[in-house]
Amino acid sequence: MQGCHFCDACQRFLRGEVVDINFQNERSLKFVHHRNLQSLTDALSSSCMICSLAWGDDVLPFLPDNPDGKVTASFRTGEQEWEAGTRSLNFEIEPSNMVHRYAAVVLSPWEIMVDHQYPDLLPDNTRTELGLSVIRHLYQDCVENHIECATQLTPKASRPSRILDIGGPQSNHVRLLLETRANREGSPYACLSHCWGGEIPFTLTKHTLKTLVNGVSVDALPRTFRDAIFIARKFYIQYLWIDSMCIMQGDEADWSFEAARMSDVYAQAVCTIAATHSKDSKTGLFFERQPSLLQPLRIQAAPKTKTNIVDKESSIYPFEGSYWCDNAKIWTDGIEKANLSSRAWACQERQLSRRIVHCGRTQLFWECHRLKAGENYPKYLPKWTTPHWFEDTARLKRSLNNLLVHKANSKAELDVHEQRDDLELKLIEALYFSWSAFRITYSVCSMSKEQDKLVAIQGIAERVGQALGDSLVAGLWSNRFLEELCWSKNRLLHDIPVREPTKWRAPSWSWVCSNARIWNSTTSKLHRHHPDWDFEIDLEDIDVKTRVSGELEHGLLQIKCRLLPAIVEPGLLEISKCSLHGTVTLKQNAVRFSAGTRLEDDMRVDMDVLEQRETKHVHMVIIQHCIHSDSDEVDPGYYELSSMEGLFLVPHAANPEHYVRVGLFRTGNHDASQVLMQEHKAAELRTITLA
Repeated sequence: MQGCHFCDACQRFLRGEVVDINFQNERSLKFVHHRNLQSLTDALSSSCMICSLAWGDDVLPFLPDNPDGKVTASFRTGEQEWEAGTRSLNFEIEPSNMVHRYAAVVLSPWEIMVDHQYPDLLPDNTRTELGLSVIRHLYQDCVENHIECATQLTPKASRPSRILDIGGPQSNHVRLLLETRANREGSPYACLSHCWGGEIPFTLTKHTLKTLVNGVSVDALPRTFRDAIFIARKFYIQYLWIDSMCIMQGDEADWSFEAARMSDVYAQAVCTIAATHSKDSKTGLFFERQPSLLQPLRIQAAPKTKTNIVDKESSIYPFEGSYWCDNAKIWTDGIEKANLSSRAWACQERQLSRRIVHCGRTQLFWECHRLKAGENYPKYLPKWTTPHWFEDTARLKRSLNNLLVHKANSKAELDVHEQRDDLELKLIEALYFSWSAFRITYSVCSMSKEQDKLVAIQGIAERVGQALGDSLVAGLWSNRFLEELCWSKNRLLHDIPVREPTKWRAPSWSWVCSNARIWNSTTSKLHRHHPDWDFEIDLEDIDVKTRVSGELEHGLLQIKCRLLPAIVEPGLLEISKCSLHGTVTLKQNAVRFSAGTRLEDDMRVDMDVLEQRETKHVHMVIIQHCIHSDSDEVDPGYYELSSMEGLFLVPHAANPEHYVRVGLFRTGNHDASQVLMQEHKAAELRTITLA
């Protein structure tokens, strides 16, 4: 700890002398770290090592001028899969609605981090031979030794129609190759995954075709393209695929043809170079950085023998000794929340790529099927860098690869009538869950064309479907269609209010119709193996028409169900708690609901109309439920509570004989479930059409 500067708040924490303690549970305690925001400002201005490591250099301009503001800290034992003895220190600015509201560091016992050599101070720019040599070594080791990364998802996948020959390190020109021997014979090539941005990058058109075939100067290309060529040459890769330079722009026929092959292009590439932080083709792949904000710390926790923490909760507070301290979100903030990760097409490109060089704002990172690594962690990233489950976009890729490898390692292909082994069933279940988690992030990704919502993930959806023995129907898995109807919209605290599509893109019963963040069914996730889990509707017909690209043309759904007339009346709005309360009134009963972050009311409601706080006449349809007996709920845990989900419907404005989905209701309350079932049994069974 010699030579390190710590602010008064961090020194108190290391001594175990924190204030305003709230013991949340056996694994977590909360306390006030900075009593006011000026204290945090002073700490960052004076380069407190822990505060600077946690908050970086982004937060100071955004700190609100709030005299009541403070910084709280939650000190927690690590997740079960983390390195033993690791703890997290999670900071939050309160009260605040600012984007940069949270920060976190981890403390791992120094002795368990021995596999990670303590890194030297990084250079002040990400374009260095040192950093590139780390990533190049990871690439070469992966190509030579990672069997799982050599596995191709489609053995007879098509090659790119066109590709750029970038030459060797001394070449100053690139030229476009058309259906060349390099394409046909499988010469290794890299792909660039990037944001186009507002300005159209250098493109292939009928007018530029001859020029590109003859060759253009590297200096004439946008900076992001030049940097990608630089990296590819460092990796001794001669061929590079860039969408804007290898797909004929302004030619719908060529785009449709190449879009259908794009998934194979990324899956077959020996490596993908990701412009992870770049917002457009002019930004480039390399950036200035502050090395002092990136280097892990070695700190000494030396709590006094008699302190207000150690006496009460020694299992949480770190024992005396040396700790490796680093920013807990180096991967989440550097990759998952970077500019490229917010783009729909880029999400698929990442899922399909076997190896990725991530060009982040502060570090170069490596990602393949076996491991993730970076300049500070050249062997592999510690487990505590793994993002929160639905922010972990690579989860889908891992789950898919795990299932494919398991199938490949099986002694023989299973007959379709044979029973799958237990491990395969677990891997299939994990893949379904990983898809749902991926959808939570993907559903709010942006795209240039609204109609591309399904088109942009058609490639990965086909591969997941092949592994599952399933297929998407308007975005819903066919084998789980009824439970898939129970998707819901859920806005996270800092989500920007979405603009819904201006043109028809999908039927109302499909999540594809919305730009909101889409959550999966809770009932089927938690109760699918319970004997009381059941459905209350029957699927009679699906009429869906899809273009070759994956774009939907129309979609109608016929179901046999019971309609429950109801009135939804919004009531109390609690802005500070992001919660709206109200009442759903049926023929014989009324049920309290909430729409927001709180779950104390009888029912959770997802309806866009609630934002206008208008009374709405609707029909309720129970889709699925798992109503436990009273004996099951004497001492209920979350998994043992009753659960019910269904849809709110209204007549279609243009065709009153059809209905459209306007929301979802969900309840985990036993009494509310019984009330709804009582009304349900009294209703008429009929067949309706959903549009």
